[in-house]
This record gives sequence, C-alpha cells and structure tokens, in this order.
Amino acid sequence: MAGSDAGGSERSVAGDGFRQLIENSVQGVLVHHGFAPLYVNGALARMFGFESAEEVLALPDLRVLLAPEERERVTEYHERRIAGEAVPERYELRCLRQDGSAFWVELIGSAVVWDGLPCIQGSLLDVTERHSAQEQLRVNQRLLRTVIDNLPLFVFVKDLQSNYVMVNRTMTEFYELPREEFPNTTPLSLPIASQEEKEMILSDDRVVFETLQPYIQPVVRVTMPDGTETYRHSLKIPLFDDEGEVIGLLGVGQDITERLRLERELARYQMDLEAQVEKRTRELRAAEAEAHRNERLAALGQLTGSVSHELRNPIGTISASIGLIRARSDGSGDARMEALLERAERNVARCVRLLDNLLSFSRMGELALASTTIDEWLLETLEDEPIPDEVEIQVDLGADAVLEIDPERMRQAVSNVLRNACQAMVERETRGETRLRVVTRIVGAELSIRISDTGPGIPPDAWDRIFEPLFSTRSFGFGLGLPLVKRIAERHGGRVELESVVDEGTSVEIRVPTTRGEEDGA
Repeated sequence: MAGSDAGGSERSVAGDGFRQLIENSVQGVLVHHGFAPLYVNGALARMFGFESAEEVLALPDLRVLLAPEERERVTEYHERRIAGEAVPERYELRCLRQDGSAFWVELIGSAVVWDGLPCIQGSLLDVTERHSAQEQLRVNQRLLRTVIDNLPLFVFVKDLQSNYVMVNRTMTEFYELPREEFPNTTPLSLPIASQEEKEMILSDDRVVFETLQPYIQPVVRVTMPDGTETYRHSLKIPLFDDEGEVIGLLGVGQDITERLRLERELARYQMDLEAQVEKRTRELRAAEAEAHRNERLAALGQLTGSVSHELRNPIGTISASIGLIRARSDGSGDARMEALLERAERNVARCVRLLDNLLSFSRMGELALASTTIDEWLLETLEDEPIPDEVEIQVDLGADAVLEIDPERMRQAVSNVLRNACQAMVERETRGETRLRVVTRIVGAELSIRISDTGPGIPPDAWDRIFEPLFSTRSFGFGLGLPLVKRIAERHGGRVELESVVDEGTSVEIRVPTTRGEEDGA
C-alpha cells in the first residue's frame, strides 16, 4: 500500500493495479500511525463527508471522527494491537461525519509497517442501515419478550425431547422456578407432586409430535409439592423448519384454578337461587291455594247455617214419617216394605252425618279436651260404628295410654275414616276380600291410629287434591271427610299420613302428640 502524494514520495506496495483497486473500492481504507493519518482513499473521505482525501490527511488526530463514547475503546484496541496482543479484528463502532452527524461503520483492522513505522491499516464499511435494522430487531425482540412475559398465559417452546427451550414469566411464576432453570428441563423435572400428572403432560407432547397436528389439552390437574391442587389447560402446536421437518412445539396455556372455583361458586349460587325461587314458588302456590281454600270455606260458612236449618227440618220430618210408617206396618210381614224403610233410614242417617261434617268443618270451635284412655275409647267408637257385615275387621290396640284429646272430635275423625274405607270396599266393582284393620301404637312422642282397608286405592290424579275441601272421588257427599280428619288432627297438634296402592288398598294414619303444646287447640 502506498501513501498519497501529499504524504511524500510514492512507494509501491502491490503495484499500480492494486493501488487502482484500493482507490476505487467502495470501502473506506486508511493507514495511520498513532491516529495520525498516513493514507486514506476517496471512499473513506466521502464516507465521512469530506470533499477529498487531502482534507482527512490534514487532520492531526483521526479520533475526532469517532463518537466520544468510542474513543477510549478504539485507543485501547490500537495500543494492544500495536503491542501484538489479541484484540477483535472486526467490530462495529459509532463515528461522526464532518457535519457532526453520527453513523455506524464496521471496521476490520490489522497492524502493518508503513515507511518503517508501526501502523494500523483499517477497512471501513458503512453499516448504518444494517445496524439500525439490527437495533430495531433487538427492540422488537425485547418488545416481544415483554409482551410474552406479561401475558396472563403460559407460553413455552419445547424441542423434540420435550425439553423446555423457552418459557415466559407466567410459566416461571406458576412453577416458582427461575427462568434459567428451565432450559433442557422436561416435565418430569417440574415441581409437580404427582408422577402420573407429569407423565400425562409428556403423553400430550407425544400426541403433537406423532400427529403433527395442534392438540387442545383438556383440563389438567397439577398438584404442587405442598399438596395444593391447581388446574390448567393448554394448546400445543407443532413447529416446523424451512424444510417442513418438525423441530418442536409451541404451547400456550392458562391457570384456570380461580376460574373453576368461581364457576363452582356460581353454580352453587345458581342452585341456591333456583332452590329459593322454587321455595318461594311453592310458598306462593300454597298461599294461593290457602286463599282459594279460605274463599271456599268462607262461602261454605255462609251457606252452612241456612243449609243446615233448611235441611234438618225436612230430614226430621222424613225421619218421623219413616218411624210412623214403621209403627203402622209393624207385624205386617211385608219384607219389601221393611227393606225400603231400612234403606230410607240409612240415607236419612247419611244426610245427618253430612250435615254434621259440614257444620264441624266450618264452625270448629275450641277443643273440649279430656283425659282419655285411648284404647278403650277407640274400642267404644268401633262398637258404635255400623260396619257392614261383609267387611272383616281386625283390631290391634296397643297404645296403652291416657292422653288429653277431644274425644268427640277424634271420634268424628275416626268415624269418617272408617266410613270412607267401608264405602270404598263395598262399592268396589271387582270385589275381593274386604278387610279393615285398626291399629294403635305409641311411636316416639306420638299416638298413632292407623286404619287400613283393602279397597281400590286412591287414583294417582287425585293425590294432589285428596285433602282439598269439597273435592270427592264419589258422586255422593261434600268431599269433607278427609279434610275434616286432617283439620281435627291438626287442631290436636298432629297430622294425617296416607299410603295407597291402586287395587290393593289405602292406609290412613292419624298422628297426634302425646304431650300438648300451648298453641294446640287454639
């Protein structure tokens, strides 16, 4: 390499052809001794914004062309290179043009001897655009890392051996592991208490590598070392190189533990709300039914007095007339007449009972409580009750108790149950055995009077209305039998329970407490 004309006599380094090549190079070329320029080509002068190489050669120290922050480093490299120490041969640095604007160059430096002096030869290439692109790439990479790290999702990359190649901050925080511990770590090394859960994660990876298709991982339970159960799900996508060969997978997942907890709480709240709505609906329907019942009872109460008065007088007249006819025909031997008179008397008695039920239901006053020996009282009630001859009655009285009850009201209740049972068995179209069974027991703190029949049973469509006043499955009667039984039991602080099987029979159980509270009978 030769110096310029301005630097003294011309010395041949590689011939005129090589000199021409250097002068016409697009790279800037220089030679300096202690940063005093000895040679520069035109490309370098233009690179730094000078009109000619002579302007650069006139500079006392080339370091004025360096950005201030670069001067110390370049000086160190120069001294070490001259001393024969190892320094980078190629590096980038920031320089200043003549007008003060900054730009980036790539420098390739080497030690040479110029006119017997130890010098540095440098080749410079303007890499401002490349450096800007690299810097932008670094900015974009930092931005991408920031975005990935701040995602509330797991983001991870694995190689074909399921080693983690990259993980984001959410992943490291979930497993409480430093980021640097993840590379070359497989799921088997994760802090998960269950080996089965680790194997499941590996199995999902194999599905992706074998099918080369994205895989949506179902909800996976991850048990932490302290026993805490967490839940997550992931999407795993195969990664391919430029030749289309699979090289690993990208995973995106989410910790859904809190979401599942909230969903469970929401489901529980929804169930509670539905239960409350159902309860309120039942209460509303019950209130509506009670209001409807009260309306009917009010109408019934208004009619009771006048109906009772209007019917009892004719019934009394009919009963007296039947008695007179019987007296006059006594001894006549007319069997047909006797049968007709008995039938008339039964129907008169039936009408009287209906009126009694009507009055009792609509005008039930205070209970007339009395100490009553239950089994003796019930036996007398059964003896007074007209049980049809075709009905077999079985009695098992085992209460053996003396209780405070209203004997007449309770007698009315028992009689209603007995008559309903007998009528159901006698009127049954397909007659089988007709058996009536009466049982008393003390069950806990309650008296139980259970009356069972072998009648046709209660039809399913009648169950909801069986205790409704004025509802009856028979053509005769007001439908007050069972409602009256229920009301009498409730006035005693008790209840009525029903069991019935169609074509097999019905059991009615009257239960009243053995001790009375202050509100009973009110």
